[in-house]
Amino acid sequence: MPDSDEKPLVYIVDDEEHITELVAMGLGINDLSPVRLHSSREVLQKIEEQRPDLMILDVMLPELDGFEVARRLRQSEGAGTRIPIIFLTARDATADKVQGLRIGVDDYVTKPFSIEELSERVKAVLRRSTSCAVSCSPIHGESLRESRSSSASGTTRCRPPRSMSTKVTRARVMRLSSQHSTPRGEATVGSSSARKARYVQLGAGGN
Repeated sequence: MPDSDEKPLVYIVDDEEHITELVAMGLGINDLSPVRLHSSREVLQKIEEQRPDLMILDVMLPELDGFEVARRLRQSEGAGTRIPIIFLTARDATADKVQGLRIGVDDYVTKPFSIEELSERVKAVLRRSTSCAVSCSPIHGESLRESRSSSASGTTRCRPPRSMSTKVTRARVMRLSSQHSTPRGEATVGSSSARKARYVQLGAGGN
């Protein structure tokens, strides 16, 4: 297993902590380095400090919604290297999906969702992003973090070591899942907010 500093850095942005916790544990099992954030302002500030390798973004956020966060990010990036974005939201209308794709997000996942499927979608987007970065990189075989930090002159500048890493076990995820399990083997996470209902389906056998 690679050192935690070499794992792809993934920002998980959702205003409900139980969802970010479960997603973070699922990604950690899959050798990714998740960071949990809970507001649009927080993630925009965090990106200024350190750009992630990918971002999982809820649409229904307070202050600025996910569409506006993604729009501002894409406008600020211009023609440079883009941060891959996966929307993770309860808004499943076709119009919302089309709007997200037009903004320039890389995938759109609706709730309820499978942690296993979400993890595989994250890895698929990262593979595409890595392939593009490495093909344009003057240094063959460099890591994702290095290739994304390469300068136009061909010099590679590695990012500072991350101070946040998540170490989780599959047993911990399954314990949390069992706390919310239903007779069908699904797990649901309720919302503390009256404006939306959240459902998260865990495990490899989810529908």
